[in-house]
Amino acid sequence: MAGRIQKELEIVLLGIEIPSLNGKNHSTHILQSALIWPRCGIAQKNSEKQLALTGGKLDLRNAGWCRQILFKEVVESLFGLELKLTASLSQSELADFGRFIAGQALDIGADEIEDRIPGGQLASLPLVYFSRNLLKNKTPEVIASGTLDLSAEQFMEGETLELELPLISQRELMRQQRIGGKRGPIKYTREKRLGKGEPDGSARIAFRVLEKK
Repeated sequence: MAGRIQKELEIVLLGIEIPSLNGKNHSTHILQSALIWPRCGIAQKNSEKQLALTGGKLDLRNAGWCRQILFKEVVESLFGLELKLTASLSQSELADFGRFIAGQALDIGADEIEDRIPGGQLASLPLVYFSRNLLKNKTPEVIASGTLDLSAEQFMEGETLELELPLISQRELMRQQRIGGKRGPIKYTREKRLGKGEPDGSARIAFRVLEKK
């Protein structure tokens, strides 16, 4: 019987675009990533990352490796990659994020953070975290998600393969229009701007096989 084909993959995010967010100058989201059955006995591997989008876009091609990295994992045979993007985070949720990361680094509770670190320095902390700890009292709304079916055989050692992961809207957006006015009757109409299940952008992912020594 032939042995299973295994590859050590580095998976990074190169960019993301969400057309439904084009009207927002700035928004901050959680990108939830999952490797689905990367190998036998491992049903799922997860990671979360904070992303700051401008006009619904983020380009990470020239960013540091720590901002790009999603996974460094051994995969075999068929597996999948799933991405979920949450709704924009509020300022209070961002503050909770800063306290959580600082507490993890110092091994102290979040309620002690403000006594140890000046508030202005929280913004300079790393941007990778676990959303289940940050948002333990609130399940974040997912606004877009998508999957890629992958195979270990499609990745060649020493090469980088870039793939586009299409994202599908998980919400319905409505637009309200005002008709009339200027001394006449005013009416408001509502039309669907984006439906649940419709395409809403994509993410660009790079896969690199780590060379064996």
